[in-house]
Amino acid sequence: EKQQHLEAAEVETRKLLQKLFPKVSLPSNMSHSEWICGFEKMAKEYLRDASGSEEVKAMEQKLKEAEEMHILLQLECEKYKSVLAETEGILQRLQRSVEEEESKWKIKVEESQKELKQMHSSIVSLEHEVERLKEEVKEVETLKKEREHLESELEKAEIERSTYVSEVREV
Repeated sequence: EKQQHLEAAEVETRKLLQKLFPKVSLPSNMSHSEWICGFEKMAKEYLRDASGSEEVKAMEQKLKEAEEMHILLQLECEKYKSVLAETEGILQRLQRSVEEEESKWKIKVEESQKELKQMHSSIVSLEHEVERLKEEVKEVETLKKEREHLESELEKAEIERSTYVSEVREV
């Protein structure tokens, strides 16, 4: 952008000088400083060759105005360069700030993902434990039923034994 502003100022200066001295012309493919030097020489020659002192004074006045305009344009260009440099500095600080915050958030996301994996692992482990406990409860229920059955069998055997003991006594 700085270069574009400078080039625009140079083009504006060339146009202004061409307006002031339409009979003085140089090729536009020269560098700006070469063009200015060449234009100045040709303008001085033109002014020397020009007839009438009023015309020369008018041309000198126009040349002076063109030089002043060139200086003003250069000052304005420097001002834009300064503003642009400040803006670039602000943007760089903002970019660093954004990158720092992004880095902090990445760390937080990574920590959250680790916690999530740990929790998932814990859940899987707990689900396995629940399944194991369900199997144990089934086994306990089975053992309880078997015990009740055996107690019932024991009672029957006890009754039979009593009956046999009574019968044996009678005999």
